[in-house]
This record gives sequence, structure tokens and C-alpha cells, in this order.
Amino acid sequence: MESFIKEKKAIEPELPFVPLCPEDQLIVDERKYLAQKHGIWLEDEQIAVLPCTHFLPYAAPQTVTLYPVESIEEAYQTLLPYRPWLGILGSDELQYPYKELFPNSDLLRLQALFQHSTTIAQMYTPKLEWWVEE
Repeated sequence: MESFIKEKKAIEPELPFVPLCPEDQLIVDERKYLAQKHGIWLEDEQIAVLPCTHFLPYAAPQTVTLYPVESIEEAYQTLLPYRPWLGILGSDELQYPYKELFPNSDLLRLQALFQHSTTIAQMYTPKLEWWVEE
């Protein structure tokens, strides 16, 4: 967690910060409440750590939410109901469906829930066409 916080602080100057509108503040307050009650809330960093049983399928503005899992299967089962809305997966463990590359079939199955997959390093500037709705 310490290295994550360090990386987050390093990129914060590049991220736009705008005061939250009342609706967005309600979402952040909800996330904060759940984290304080069921997980961990790091106020200074605006980071919530919640169990998957409290998964929320929407982002909290200017807040990072982490959902630690015990297994790939737990992650898969948590995300499966939201498959139509899963756009981009950022991972340093991307799997490719070629036998010669010996893919991890569990990770490949999880990856298949998303419309697009890319490395985390490329997440900061995803291709514009990925965001355009048809």
C-alpha cells in the first residue's frame, strides 16, 4: 500500500482537481462511510479498501477504491454481473490466447469480461476511440 500511495502522490500534480458538486460529494461520502464501517478509509489519500461483498460498480470521484480478493475466481464472480459495463482492464499480467505463450486460463477468463485490455502503464492515456459510444 505504501508504494501505491507514493505513486499516487507522484501523479497527483498532473491530475485535474475540481471541487465536487453535491451529487459527487454524496458518492464520496457513501464510499467513505462504507470503508469506515466495513474496511479501511485513508482520509489524507482518499483511498477506500473494501471487501468484495461491498463492491460498488461505479467510481467515487477523486477517490481510489480497492477491493482485495483471495482468488481470481472471486474477482471473476464479483465482476461477472457487471460485464456489459466493463470497458478497460489495466493489468501487468495480460494473457494472450496462444498455446505457445502458455496463458493462465483463469486470468484469461477474467480478462475476457472486459471490452479492452491493456497494460497499466498505458491506462493513463487510453485510445480515444475506446471511450466513444456508438
